[in-house]
Amino acid sequence: FKIHFPTLLYGVAYGILFFGSCFCGFRAMQRGPLGITSSLVAFSLVIPCVIGTVFFEETIGVFDVVGFILVAVAIVMMNRKKHAVSHHGTSSYHEEVKKDEKQPKFKKGWWIYVLGTIVCDGLHATIKTLHQRSYPGSYRYEFMCMGMLVGAIAFIFLMYKNRHIIKERGKERGVKCVVYGMIAGVANGVYNYLVLYLAGTESAMALFPIVSVATIAIGLLSGWIIFKERLNKIQICGVLIAAIAIFFIKI
Repeated sequence: FKIHFPTLLYGVAYGILFFGSCFCGFRAMQRGPLGITSSLVAFSLVIPCVIGTVFFEETIGVFDVVGFILVAVAIVMMNRKKHAVSHHGTSSYHEEVKKDEKQPKFKKGWWIYVLGTIVCDGLHATIKTLHQRSYPGSYRYEFMCMGMLVGAIAFIFLMYKNRHIIKERGKERGVKCVVYGMIAGVANGVYNYLVLYLAGTESAMALFPIVSVATIAIGLLSGWIIFKERLNKIQICGVLIAAIAIFFIKI
């Protein structure tokens, strides 16, 4: 571990964008259907791909174009739900499913937060690629430490600002949030480190579509195993199309 000033700057930029992505993502899912929101956010992969083409001379072939089109189709199909359900107040997605089976209206500000999540997601993925292009295989620990530290400080500030609201929710809920947060934090740190490592070995054009589609597919599998959710025919077709899309992008 070394103090490397350029890496610290990259890390700070990444941490700010990571915080923005999480914050906007939470807000977006409170204001609109989960499936539609997650589908649109997944299109953030377009940003690093476009930047890679424009600034890093990564070429786009016919198979790439076909692959990207299939990625878009797969993302939409894998997030297809029988009913679109929005979040109201602090109730969970599953609670809202039981209460309301009708198509809801989007809450004010939904598009703004979705767009904010897309931009932050795409840019922080680009920051990883830029860092690893400048310093291939180096300073990954320093980058991740600085990025996550900045993100953590930003969220701690939000916790302090909303301390009265948090206190009202009770100790039991607070303990659950801490436990779930720790698990999610470790998983997120490992995920981001692996993506940072791969960013130095794969072109952004191939890497980020594969990560995006694979993440959604694994999410569907987790829902089936853990929450006993069942894939409908459209989602199954989406998984198959995703596999074909990856083939076209990597060919």
